[in-house]
Formats: sequence, structure tokens, C-alpha cells
Amino acid sequence: MKNSLPQIKNIIESRIGIDFNSEYKKISSTINDNVIYLLACVQKPRHINIFYKKARKNLFWNSNLNKKEITKQMQSINAVYEYVKELFKEVYRENDERYFIHLRETAYIILNEFPNPTIEKLKVAFLHDVIEDTKVTFNTIKESFWNKTALSVQAITKCNILDFLKQEHIDKMKKNWILDEKGNLQKKYKKIQLEYLPINDIKEEDNYLLRLYLEAKEKRNNEYFSRFESFNSLKNYIRNFAIESWINNLEEDELNEITQNAFDVKYADRIHNIRTQWNPNDFNKIERKIFETNNFFLKKDKNINPTAHEILWKEYVLLENNLINCPNYQSWECKKCIWKDCINSQKEKTLKSFILL
Repeated sequence: MKNSLPQIKNIIESRIGIDFNSEYKKISSTINDNVIYLLACVQKPRHINIFYKKARKNLFWNSNLNKKEITKQMQSINAVYEYVKELFKEVYRENDERYFIHLRETAYIILNEFPNPTIEKLKVAFLHDVIEDTKVTFNTIKESFWNKTALSVQAITKCNILDFLKQEHIDKMKKNWILDEKGNLQKKYKKIQLEYLPINDIKEEDNYLLRLYLEAKEKRNNEYFSRFESFNSLKNYIRNFAIESWINNLEEDELNEITQNAFDVKYADRIHNIRTQWNPNDFNKIERKIFETNNFFLKKDKNINPTAHEILWKEYVLLENNLINCPNYQSWECKKCIWKDCINSQKEKTLKSFILL
């Protein structure tokens, strides 16, 4: 036992978070090495272990599968969990929270709050932002996790905004530092909306390019949300994308399952986004999320997932009430109205002068 104490020291310090030398001096006179060994075996529970136990309990509490088959299916969840965690290990949300937490919480909503959770839905929940936010492609997911998972993930993935722009405009935007080398909008322009243009303190050409970018973003978003118009509209999108990807052997039941999985994960994603949306420094984004949620989710067929619809409605009302009752928002809204009046007035003057010319 004494020969293993140096190793045990490292385990204690890493797993329990205490200084072994100082703590051991305090307790060594009253306990023996066996107790030290037991302390070394204590671990802080990892989130994956907590998720694993919860998933196993919720998914297989009434299953006829044998233990070997259950273990095999749970291992597939573990693989997705670790794969996505590694992909997003250096990615953070605007509130400085690790992005992976959003993916894990989306999976927890599927697992704990929605009816009929499945292994497939949990995989899609973990992977739902992978194509959009990393270099991983649809084909990579298809090869790694098979067709149904990949199609559900693709169904809830937005197209790249650059697909809606001409290459000559993209090159110009990069040259003028509106886009970075990867094609992402520069941070200083992130909060700008179409209604704010033109901006006085930047060049006319940059105003023009920003307008092109924001119009492309609007087209992209309209295309994306049109998929969720109904169950059949998303199903048709998935069918067409499957054919384009040379996946031609899908049965109608499989298409329905893929579509339902995509809808459920999209609802869970939106619920977590609404729950974590509150930011008194960015009322524009809150307003946009409220508008999107009301128009593209709550006004659609609630029978697709009645439970999800009800949860989302409650979160939506809560966020909207927080916004309306926030004193800072009320003064900001007032200033925005005055600012809009000034902008409209200025546009009228410009138009009149143009007509007179």
C-alpha cells in the first residue's frame, strides 16, 4: 500500500481538489493508509456519468432489451457526447458560457421534459449545431452516425449566409474588413440591423456592402424558417435533401421519424435559447428572438409536439414579461422610437431633395 501512495496523492489532488500534503499531515496521526486509499477512490461525478445514468433510466426503464444491448446503445450516446464536447471545447456563447453546455441542456430537455425520448433524438440534440458551427460536414455525420441522424441534423441546420451572396461581393467585404478571412461578420458589426443603415461614420461603399450582407442573412433566415411551416414542409425538405445526397432507400415511416426528431430537437433548442436569452445589454436580440418564437414556432401546428409547444409558450411569456417590465427597456424603447422618427425624417428630406434635383 505504501508504494502506491505517490499515485494516490495525485489522484486525491486531481479528483477531490485538496492539497494532499497539508491535509495528510492533519489526519495521518489518526487514520491509516487504507482510509487514504478510500479517499483516493472518491471522484467528483462527471457530467457524462450523471447524463449516462439519467438517460439509461429514462430510456430503458420499461425495455425488453437485454443488458448487453442496452449497454451497446448507451455507448453510442457516450461516443456522441465526447465527440461533440471535443469539437466545441474552445467555443463559448456570448455570456461566456461554454457552448457545449447549450448542446447538453438541449439533450436534457429531450430527456427530462419531452415525451418519448429516444437514443436517436439525443444524438441529434448533441449534434444539432455541428454542421452550422464547425467544419464537420453532413457526409462526416452520415459516415459516423448513419443516415437518419445526419438527415435530422441537416434539417435544423441553417445554410451559410455566403451562399446568398455573389463571390465578388464576398471578396470586397473581406477586403474592406466587413468579413474576416473565414467569412464571418466582424464583431463590431454583429449588432447592426437593416433598419440602422446607413451608418454615418463608415464609408458609403461599406454601408452598401453591409446592406447586401444583412439582406442575404434575411433571405437565409426566411428559407430556414419556411422549412418549419408544417410537418410536411420539413418532411419534403428532408426527402429532397436525401435524394440529392443519394439516400434513396428511405421508407415513409423512417421519413416521419426523422422529421419528428428534427422538430423535437428544434423545439428543445429554442426552449433553451429562450431560457438563457435574458441580457439587458442587448434588447435587440431579445426582441428578435421573441418575434421569431412567436411567428415561426408558436403560430405553427402545436400537435407536432403539444408538450414542447406548451413549455415554449410559458418560456416565451416569461421572457416577454421580463422585457416589458424592465425599466431600462422602457427608456431604450422610447429612445429607439425617437431615433426612428429622426431617421425617417432624414430619409424624407433626402428623397425630397433628390426629387427636386
